[in-house]
Amino acid sequence: MSPEVSAFVADRPLPDEESGEEAEIDRRARQLEAIPRPLSLAEAEALAGCYRTLAQCSTLQGGGVGHPRPGDP
Repeated sequence: MSPEVSAFVADRPLPDEESGEEAEIDRRARQLEAIPRPLSLAEAEALAGCYRTLAQCSTLQGGGVGHPRPGDP
């Protein structure tokens, strides 16, 4: 695994888009952009593990800004 992928994965969790500090979000974006391509399968799986699943995403479960819970007016 490349050092860039290892560093990105080690810095979990990713900041939340709504509550994360802009500097931290920018730093993580730079880390991601620095990862050499192509990725190995193991690297891709490790990176995918850094992101929330759809089931964990509060916005998709409702209640996020502009995303009412099912059944809410």
